[in-house]
Amino acid sequence: MAKSNGQQKKTRVISRKEWEAADKSALFSELTKTMGFPLVVKAPHQGSSIGVGIVKKRSMEEFSKRMNQCFFDTIIAQKDWTKLTTRQKKNILERMLNLDEGIGFPVVLNNEQINHPADLLKALNAYLKENENAILSSNNSEDFVLIEEFITGQEFSMGIIQDEDFNIFTLPPTEIYGDIESFDFKSKYQSNVTKKRIPIDTHFDNLKKIEEQGKKAFADLGQNVVCRIDGFLTEDDRVVFHDPNTLPGMSPSSLIFKQMAEIGLNITHAINYLIRQSVVQRISEGKRTFKFRELLKVIDQNMATAKGLKRKKAAVLFGETEEDYVFAQQKYNELSASEDYNPTCICAAKNGNYYLIPMPLMFKANIEEFGQAIGSPKHAFVKSLIDKTAPIRVLYAGDVNFDVKKINESDLQTSFDQLFTASSEVEA
Repeated sequence: MAKSNGQQKKTRVISRKEWEAADKSALFSELTKTMGFPLVVKAPHQGSSIGVGIVKKRSMEEFSKRMNQCFFDTIIAQKDWTKLTTRQKKNILERMLNLDEGIGFPVVLNNEQINHPADLLKALNAYLKENENAILSSNNSEDFVLIEEFITGQEFSMGIIQDEDFNIFTLPPTEIYGDIESFDFKSKYQSNVTKKRIPIDTHFDNLKKIEEQGKKAFADLGQNVVCRIDGFLTEDDRVVFHDPNTLPGMSPSSLIFKQMAEIGLNITHAINYLIRQSVVQRISEGKRTFKFRELLKVIDQNMATAKGLKRKKAAVLFGETEEDYVFAQQKYNELSASEDYNPTCICAAKNGNYYLIPMPLMFKANIEEFGQAIGSPKHAFVKSLIDKTAPIRVLYAGDVNFDVKKINESDLQTSFDQLFTASSEVEA
């Protein structure tokens, strides 16, 4: 990243061998002098921010704990273990073996792999009768830990895609904010305090800077098809990238799908893009070219056939509650993935009116973000990306509506072949 955009970011890699031989107190002192404080420690080969921690106290205990967590090691002392009841021991193992705060299964103790918590409990009881400490290691433990300086700023994540001529386009970057210390596993998947907004809350020039530097990094790093680059926008308007993902998260709630929705691709369109563009990429690399050219013909024929199917016009009707919105999101994704329906989402507002909801608004995190988006004009930067990616959208999604439109009740009854309602209240 430094070679791509000239960014200045202090980093250090420490091997397991170096860590085991080190004077850990001296190493900690050296790192805080050269890297600053706090320190960020990362397990380099994990995903979903597993094995990421911030050393916020000038404490050897915390530093060693974070380092061992990134190596996926846990040390259990005999003097502590023998004081515990069986129930307390089980509680410790349950916490330790959850990936959000521990090292996960299977584990290795004394060069023996253990696959089940009950077996681990027996093994620890026996081992700690004769040894002062037990060192547990994950079967997938790391051999290196990445140390980084702590960056203060607006944290963001940005997807990047290509068209079939390999032109590069960024998706609208998502800012992660809220009362969080770091965007770790818990804040990603188990917390309600993490909030997201598209795009980052900053001026247009900064957004353009992030777009251009992201495209350059994508090209310079030799990435293709899709990637997600995470980073920070500092208070003095510097862009600092720190995590280029060549395979971003692919769950329905993942940021990459929310960002693709902003330019008019729902989950089905996005997956079609990922498959087809991967085949185009393979052809460009000269690997099994004939096979992939034939496969591309099949994909294009299937897409053309799918576009020509006569689908039932379906309305997904929902009210202004979180439960209704979640139902509508799930039902829309289910119907849009089928060959039988062409779904449209309609909000039955509290003011008594009905509104046709454009697809991008159905990918907000919750009803609160939906409400904020529906009441705001399209951001100029997002609009610029929508315009740039029009050929990709036409190829995979066809014509896409981006505007909220009011309709009357008679149109609702006559324009759709089938209605799906989120609740009996809306249906009534």
